[in-house]
Amino acid sequence: MPQHSVDIAIIGAGSAGISAFKLLRKHKADVVLIDGGPLGTTCARVGCMPSKALVEIAGRYAGALSLKKRGVLGCDCNSAVDGGVVMQEVRRLRDHFSNGLRDQVLQFGPGKFLQGYARFLDADTLEVAGERIQARSIILATGSRPSLPGSLQNLSQLLLNSESFFELDAIPAELAVVGLGSVGLELGQACGILGAKVWGVDLQQRLGCLTDPAAIREACTSLGQSMDVSLGHHPVLQQRAGRLEVRYADQCITPGQVLLSAGRTTNLDDIGLDSLLRANHIDAHSLQLGNLPIFVAGDCTGQRALLHEAVDEGQIAAINALNYPRVRHYQRRVPLQITFTRPQLACVGMSYAELDIHSALIAEVSLAQQGRVVLSGGGDGVLRLYACSSGKLMGAELVSPQAEHLAHIVAAWLSAGFSVDDALRQPFYHPTLEEALRSALIQLQRKLGDYHDDQPDLSFL
Repeated sequence: MPQHSVDIAIIGAGSAGISAFKLLRKHKADVVLIDGGPLGTTCARVGCMPSKALVEIAGRYAGALSLKKRGVLGCDCNSAVDGGVVMQEVRRLRDHFSNGLRDQVLQFGPGKFLQGYARFLDADTLEVAGERIQARSIILATGSRPSLPGSLQNLSQLLLNSESFFELDAIPAELAVVGLGSVGLELGQACGILGAKVWGVDLQQRLGCLTDPAAIREACTSLGQSMDVSLGHHPVLQQRAGRLEVRYADQCITPGQVLLSAGRTTNLDDIGLDSLLRANHIDAHSLQLGNLPIFVAGDCTGQRALLHEAVDEGQIAAINALNYPRVRHYQRRVPLQITFTRPQLACVGMSYAELDIHSALIAEVSLAQQGRVVLSGGGDGVLRLYACSSGKLMGAELVSPQAEHLAHIVAAWLSAGFSVDDALRQPFYHPTLEEALRSALIQLQRKLGDYHDDQPDLSFL
């Protein structure tokens, strides 16, 4: 078997692997990138980008319907959406992003990119397409795939998942969504807005990225306008007359399509790593597998399956692989998750589920009468902001238009270690959604006993 040696081998040309490769190339390392699957990254090919393309189309359509309802728009916006054209546009946008990333990898050139599936022969040796590669250190960034529980294996041909959904010829007329994480909610609500009858069910009492009961209740109300939402019920799927029947609570439905959105499974099988994985754990801050010269990044860590985290992990793994055995531990960024529904859902910093409810201070602001929300046509929403008894901000969960932007502001505050007072010294322009953050901060200041109506804090002068 032909054999050659490199400084570092990277298995997986997704977001984490590409991030690691680019950084190592800047350091002039002898590095090879290996991937045997479809190129283009999970995000661009079957994840973030095609789902947001559909969400964006649905959002524009919902906005037109809102203007029609308010009498501002006189055109006929109630005609049926051409679901075939919608899916074609989703794929066009998807291909724009994924093809660019695929071409980027192919341009890394011979000797730098090797197309094939890798298997570990030992902790520093791989076999790829009949060739043996020995590396001083290895970065494992093999990504993930949609989960399919063993009990549903016999129904796999009848189920859609978050990847096969984007190959549909048209928006389904009827769709059951089993699993209401971010992907299930985004695709389900978008289809509902565009005219489909959608049922959504989840065994958990959670919704998207939310864990706060008050935020979940608000989200259920908003999402319920375009899809049926049922939480805390175990769905039972079975085949009947060539179609899938879904039973939960007191419902029994036979929709045209069933989307199984049950999370993702790491791509670590068939890689010859079983014994190493069983004997070692992945350090969350160094990404090292035990004491081995192996560093794990991206979705296959099973930790933070988000693109910005994958890029960070690719760079952490690259630096530690380059300097092995001198391994550094890195402080991770403030946790940030966003679900791109209407309204958006966001969780930043410490979630409600992670709080010590007995000591945490919680502010709650309804967005229903917030000025900017009213101007944009109204709607539901809530902001829940958390602080500890010392006044230091801890996190937030939001159901809001443009929650993505509010969450980034809170993330910046948390990164800087802001207290409630620190955040209140920042400017809040009128009329903006950010004023809701100011209202929540004032609530927290009152709970801390520091708020005085007749004595504004001018310490920033």
